[in-house]
Amino acid sequence: MKRLSIIIVSLFCILLLSSCTENKETETVIKEKTVKTIILKEENREKSLKYTGFLSPRISLTNMNSSAQNQTMQAQNMQNPSMQNSNPESLKNLVIKISVSSEDKNKIEVDDKAYYFENDEKIESKVLNISDIPDPYTSTYEVDLEFKNEDDEDTEYDKNSKDDENDDKDSQKLNIGDFVEANIITGEEKGIWISVNNILSDGNDFVYVVKDNRAYIKNIKILSYSEDKALVEGLEKGDELIVSGYSSLSDGYKVKVLKEDEKED
Repeated sequence: MKRLSIIIVSLFCILLLSSCTENKETETVIKEKTVKTIILKEENREKSLKYTGFLSPRISLTNMNSSAQNQTMQAQNMQNPSMQNSNPESLKNLVIKISVSSEDKNKIEVDDKAYYFENDEKIESKVLNISDIPDPYTSTYEVDLEFKNEDDEDTEYDKNSKDDENDDKDSQKLNIGDFVEANIITGEEKGIWISVNNILSDGNDFVYVVKDNRAYIKNIKILSYSEDKALVEGLEKGDELIVSGYSSLSDGYKVKVLKEDEKED
């Protein structure tokens, strides 16, 4: 009986040791990931504020319950697309209207450079007007951006022209009430700029950096944007930022940094 007990205990120990060895090997395989990195450096870039506005006639809505008027205008245009450009004057003197916070208002001045996107094309613009009266419902301020309309120089308008209708369809021009992505440039700033595609979030923004062949989480704060780049706080010059292969990482994972002449498995 005693010998049987010794045999059973021995077998159990062998199985346990074997299991631990397999787990360690599996853990090593799982935790070693192949990644690509860049060494961060400071750079000077234009910083900008990003907004979503809409195309509108250049009128001041601030004193007419602008929030409600804006929503009504957009709703009418979307429900009656055939009426959006029925008036020839509606094709002229248009602006992109955005709403900004009091904090952002203090960063913006008339004639500041801006740009917006139309059919994925980046178009230069500028700040035309900044309201001094906040919206009573949202406490935001109305800002007008220049909209460059190719039809501004036309002297005649034939609403029955089929050619014009076909041209409008083909060019897919913006209509009154359409939403527009716009950026206002507020100056230049030197710092750590990284691609917005490399920023992850679990409620807080963070990135992965490499140190001693392991990936570590670094929490960051986004300070500003410049096109597809973000100016961030929390990273330093010389940090090794993971730019590829971070999708399945966890804090502390062992990583293999891919060299420029190597290919991913």
